[in-house]
Amino acid sequence: RVQLVLCHDVWNNLCSIMNNKHPFLNSAYTLSDLAKALNIDDENVTKLIRSECGMTFNKFLIKLRLLYLLQKGSGLSSQYQHTEELIKALGFSSTFDFQKEVLVTFGISYKALLYEPKKFNKHLYKLYPWLSEFNFEQVKSRKKTTSTII
Repeated sequence: RVQLVLCHDVWNNLCSIMNNKHPFLNSAYTLSDLAKALNIDDENVTKLIRSECGMTFNKFLIKLRLLYLLQKGSGLSSQYQHTEELIKALGFSSTFDFQKEVLVTFGISYKALLYEPKKFNKHLYKLYPWLSEFNFEQVKSRKKTTSTII
């Protein structure tokens, strides 16, 4: 019972790190880096990700990168002149790796995904419900304006 609570706390910390710092965008980010940030050993990080997501650490990072792209949408695409720059900025080591992942995950070409990324959000959440714990969209704050009559 204590282990379950601790596991939940560590998972929440992991989600917080990913949501706020986006370390998965660094292609050199490793399991050891995450373990150090969570203050637990590599083996326990692996077990946590496997129990929460049912996949390896590398697959987990890939799904976060795809989600990041989908949530940021065309705004992210427009920041880069070349597709290769965008793919590197997402943390993929090569265009080939990105193309393969998009094809395997969505069954479409990467260009179709880049053209209308937000369209594929539901598909990704349906495949990987645990992704709902990650949100990379910028929430715009609404300032209330009040006027005073003098």
